[in-house]
Amino acid sequence: MKNANIWDWDLLIIKQQNDIDNDGDVAVVIKEDNTATLKRVYKNNNFIILKPENEDFPIIFSKNCEIKGKLVGVIRNFQ
Repeated sequence: MKNANIWDWDLLIIKQQNDIDNDGDVAVVIKEDNTATLKRVYKNNNFIILKPENEDFPIIFSKNCEIKGKLVGVIRNFQ
C-alpha cells in the first residue's frame, strides 16, 4: 500500500470487525478465492469495491468477500 505510506516492514494494528463505513476505510478482506488482502473498501448496491493503494494492482469488484477488520494504526519499523 505504497500510496498510503504502508510498507512491507510496518506492523499494522487491525480492529476486528465484520463491517466498515462506506468512506474508503482500509480493511483486511478475505476474497472469494480465500486469500487475504488489505485494501480501501467501498460499498455499492451490488458489490464491494476493493481499491489498492498501489497502481500496480487492479481494482477488485466482489459480490462475495468477507471483511475481517479495520486498519486503525501503523507501527513503523525502521530497518
